[in-house]
Amino acid sequence: MAPTRPATILVLVSDADVRELIRHILVRSEHRVLIAADEAHASRLARSGEIDVLLVEVAPAVDGRSIAERIRAAAPGLPVLFVTGWFDHPHFAGLEDEPIVKAPFSRKELARAIDAVVRGERGQ
Repeated sequence: MAPTRPATILVLVSDADVRELIRHILVRSEHRVLIAADEAHASRLARSGEIDVLLVEVAPAVDGRSIAERIRAAAPGLPVLFVTGWFDHPHFAGLEDEPIVKAPFSRKELARAIDAVVRGERGQ
């Protein structure tokens, strides 16, 4: 599945295996992928102005929503795609209208979600 247009995706996910899976899928979909080691690194990369989408994890131990808000403060208007395997957890109430990829996800699901965010579409 070819993307709408190649985009630069900043990935901030704690699990190395999930990060590598996401990187592999996005590269195969012709996107440029930057991996952030932590929130501070992601914020610096986002301020560069070269990022089209922030892909950030949401989990009970990772407050991806707050992380995304702080990074958006550094890079206003940066589109965000959340990825989670914990969507039904009560902690995530209020994210229903945000672009979200629910794990486990397929290559096609992730590529479709990224393309929708790049096109400016909301919700998945």
